[in-house]
Order: sequence, then structure tokens, then C-alpha cells
Amino acid sequence: MTAAPQQLDPGDLLGLPGVLGSFRASLDFGALDISPDGGEAVFSWNVAGSYDLYTLALRGGDPGRLTNTPSASRSMHPRYSPLGDRIAFLRDRDGDERFHIWVVDRATGEEQQLTSTEANREAIEWSADGLHLVYRAHSAGGLGIWMLDAGSGDERPVVTGVRDPGSDHVTPDISHDGRHIVFHAAAEEDPADVGIWVVPSDGSAPPRRLPTHEGARARAVLPRWGPGDDSIAFTTDTRGRFEVALLPMSRAQPAGEVRYLTDAPHDETALGWGPTGRMLYRQSTDSTIRLLRADPATGAGESLVAGPGVCFAAREARDGTVAYVWTSPTAPPELYTRAPGEEAQQRTWSLPAGFDRDRLTPPDHVWYPGADGSPTPALLYVPRSSGAGPQAAIVWAHGGGTWQHLQCWDPIPQWLTGHGYVVLAPNARGSRGYGRAHREGNVGDWGGKDLEDHVRGADWLEATGVADGSRIGMYGSSGGGYMTSIALTCAPDRFAAGVTSCGIVSLETFYRSTRADLRGMVRAYMGSPDEDPQLFHERSPLTHIDRIQAPLLVLHGGTDPRVPASEAALLVEALRVRGIIHDYHVYPDEGHGFRDLANQSDALRRIVAWFDQHLRGRAAPPPPPT
Repeated sequence: MTAAPQQLDPGDLLGLPGVLGSFRASLDFGALDISPDGGEAVFSWNVAGSYDLYTLALRGGDPGRLTNTPSASRSMHPRYSPLGDRIAFLRDRDGDERFHIWVVDRATGEEQQLTSTEANREAIEWSADGLHLVYRAHSAGGLGIWMLDAGSGDERPVVTGVRDPGSDHVTPDISHDGRHIVFHAAAEEDPADVGIWVVPSDGSAPPRRLPTHEGARARAVLPRWGPGDDSIAFTTDTRGRFEVALLPMSRAQPAGEVRYLTDAPHDETALGWGPTGRMLYRQSTDSTIRLLRADPATGAGESLVAGPGVCFAAREARDGTVAYVWTSPTAPPELYTRAPGEEAQQRTWSLPAGFDRDRLTPPDHVWYPGADGSPTPALLYVPRSSGAGPQAAIVWAHGGGTWQHLQCWDPIPQWLTGHGYVVLAPNARGSRGYGRAHREGNVGDWGGKDLEDHVRGADWLEATGVADGSRIGMYGSSGGGYMTSIALTCAPDRFAAGVTSCGIVSLETFYRSTRADLRGMVRAYMGSPDEDPQLFHERSPLTHIDRIQAPLLVLHGGTDPRVPASEAALLVEALRVRGIIHDYHVYPDEGHGFRDLANQSDALRRIVAWFDQHLRGRAAPPPPPT
């Protein structure tokens, strides 16, 4: 007799600490730093409840807490000053994503807020003389590159009206001589054409675009000045995949042709130079992200971190020691160090004593035939212990446009498999990590063949006998919420139930009511409703709402700044008018995604209860207490 699944409680998964890491490029590079003398690392960790800064001696010892962050706020993106006497960092208030720049004295621990005006500041870097900080900021004037006087706190814009390319957020870097800033931005005439720009740090001249892919339509992102300002390293997909490239420079002018660091078949992302003159970069293979280091002159390199998991961020010390953040499906993000000639050492321990990792489910990386029979990659989670025969299953659509499902710590699939559900997490066309052709496979076709890839995933689960075809549901948040809604309306016979969280339902309404940078993302995939109103109409779930048959649970944040709560209200009203079984819950004080642990727990319970009721025929539980 097969054992029943080892059910998890939300408390087993939510609120567990971890070293701060993110899929966003701005945080990948900025999750930690190493002091100029190479003696210690600083990183953000929430082991005490809030994300605070901690320091750690690279050659031994335990982490020590450096800051005292108010509850629900976050201190993150630490940066040592060139002398190592101060650490600049970002701190928001109550998770509002409006970050101010702070500094903490390394010797005394005294904290000081440097900025006062309302803006969202990100991706900070020191100038080499320690007098200024450069960063990007969203303010009333839109996205721009700014500089801050680290003594007086005076801020000034260097560039305004920067077009954010969306999935690779703008990350400015200041030259070693302090005279120029390099950054990437989307072209005015084509948001899918992303280039590298250089601008005088005093703002005395407009930005100039560098020749990273002249005559081609491509993305060149994440630029970093090399030693002596004699080159710029960046990531580009000009040759069909993301890879690390170098552009020779002299006095902030191009001084040669673009040269590629390696010639591997995988997507690779530049992290920048270390003090040894070698290049750190990451390589994506089958939803695993590895860490590598190479000599930029020859391309000869070494693998530093491999195996199933994800390296979020890394920094190199003067002696070649590397500190990095690594996570896997059964381990939250932790800080590791690796000294030359030695094995890697785990330096933080976030899981509580006695936590049973055997209750977690590591996924398999699989391929199945998607739209047009094209191979579609996915992660497949099958509960360690479940009943005999095909099981109830959930197709889980990721959000964020070109995001991808990764072999990393994530409570959602563990929560679902812990309750006996098979979970298929497709990296459908439009997902990164599998080359440019796959990532751009839904450009101009959002909600088309990428939708079919998800539907074919459910077909594959049934055809292989992994799942009972009559008991397959679909779930997604943000862009995945949109995919869930349109799947239930355009493939009404395929899914028996659905859950959408923070999802778009009327593309035109969303486009006209959301932020400029998100409109830019939609333009890159679909144009605008003024250019092609018929496409926007056809690809909106509301257009096909009369077809929906499956019960649908709708969750949303009442203060969502990206997908307004009015989107959920439109969907729910359409379901009500048509008599479709549905439920609707708004978390009044939540934005795009839920931060409060009580709300996260409540959402997870509602999701499983909904699928239990409509995929397994179990009675609906009583409503949770208010």
C-alpha cells in the first residue's frame, strides 16, 4: 500500500530565512559584496525576521549582524565604499519597494539615511573616489540614471527618460576614473532593440550608443567597465543566445571590435570583473544556473559551482576567493565561499534544526511536444509518496514575461506536491534560459503558441499516464495569472479548475492604466492597442469569457501597482454575470504579490482548498476567520 503524501503546513515553508537573491538582474549582481581588502563579505539575510545586513570573515567565523532594520522593511544591495569604511545600501519601508539610500559606518555601526525625496532607487554603485553613488531611479520624471553626493546627500539626474527593457533592468556602472557612466536601455523606435549607452557623469553631453550589434536587432545588457576602463563587458544575444562579450574602449570611445568570451551552446550572463582580473559569469542549462570564471584575454576558465541549483550572485576577493549565493529546490538561498584550491563551504544556515528535507520534492527537467510539436522544456514535480495510478495535477505558469522556472527554492510547488499534486512547470516559448529563438518565440504572439505550449503540457501529463486527464488544473500569478485565465477561456475542455493571482484579463485596459515601463514590455510583445486593436481584443481573456467552464479562484492585491485590482474586478463581474463557479479574495494592503506571511499562508490554503474541491471532489472548507 502506497503511503499518503507528507502534507506540509504553510508554516513549514513560509517565513523561512534565506540570503537575499532574486531572478532580477539588478539584484543578481547586487545581492552581496566583498570588502576592498578582501577580508569579509556583506550580504542581506532575514534570519532574525527582517532583511538586515550581515558581515562574514571570508577565512572563518560566523556571520555578524550589522544593521537594525524595522520589521517588514528590507535592507539590501550592500556596497562597500572604496576605503571599506562605509557600506551603502538600499532600504524600503514596509516592503513598499520605494528604496532610500543609506550608509552604515563599518566601525561604529551608525546608520544614516542619505536620501529624502520620494523615488524608487535601485542598483547603487560607488565612484572610485568614494565621493558619489550612481544608481537608477524611478521618479516623477520616469526612469533615469542619477548621482548622489555621499557627503551632502544632494541628488542630481544624469540621464532622464531611459527606456527600461523590462526583463533585464537598467544597471548603471561608473568608470574607474569617474568620468563616464555606462548603462543599457531600449531604443526609442524599437523596445526589443536594447543597446549599451555611455554618458559623461557630469551630464555635460547626451548619451551615446555604443556599437555592440550595428545593423542587427538584438539585446545588449548589463555592461561593466573593465580594469583601467579599457573595455566594457556585457551580455548580448546577437548570435542567438545570451553570451558574454567585450568591447575595447579608449577614453570612453570604442577602440576595436566586439569579442566574445566563450563559444558555449548555453545562455550565459556577465557578472563583471574581480580584482584578480578574471571574469565571473553564469551559465544556464536545463533550469540550472552555474557559476564560472574565465580569463578575459583567452577565454580559458573554470567551473566554480555546478549541480542542480541556481547561483544568484557572486563576488571575487583579491586572493581569488569567491563568495556566492546558491539555492536548490530543497535548500533556501545560502552564502557560500570557495578559496583557491579548496572545496566550497556553506557559511550561512537558514533552515531550522530538525527540518526534514525528505518532505520536499526535487523536480526532474523534462521535454514534451508543445505547439507545432516543438520541444518544450519544463520542471516536473511528482510527489515522493502518492496513490497508485494517474494523479490530480496542476500546470503552473510562471510570470514576468521572459522569466523561467528554475531549480531553486520555491514554496509553491512544494506546497502543492506536499498535498499530493503532480506539478508541471513549463518554460514555454517566451521563457529565458534556452536561447534567443525560444525566448522570442512569443513576440507578437503573446497568448498564442505560448498558451498552446501550456495546454500541450496538460495533454502530455495525461498521455504519459502521470496525471488523470479529467483532474488537471492550472495556476499562475502575474503573467502566469494572465496565462491561466486565457487558458481556461480558450481551452475550456482541458482544465478542470484554475487559480489566477494578480493577473491581467483585459490587455487594453491594463495597457492604458499601468506604469510606462510595463507598457514598454507589452509593446515589445504585442505593439500597442492603437497599432493593433484586434490583436489586443483577441488575446484578452474577457473576450472569450463565454467559453469558460472550469471553476476559477481569483486572488489579488488591493494596492497592486503593476496590475491594478480593477483587472480582477472585471473578471469577477464577468464570471458572476455568466453564472460561472468562482471565488474572489482581495488582500487590501498587498501589492503585486503577497508579502505578509499571514496573507501568503492564507493564499496557499485557499489554492489547495480550491483544487481539492474541484479536482478531488472534496467539500469546501469553512471560510478562514477574518
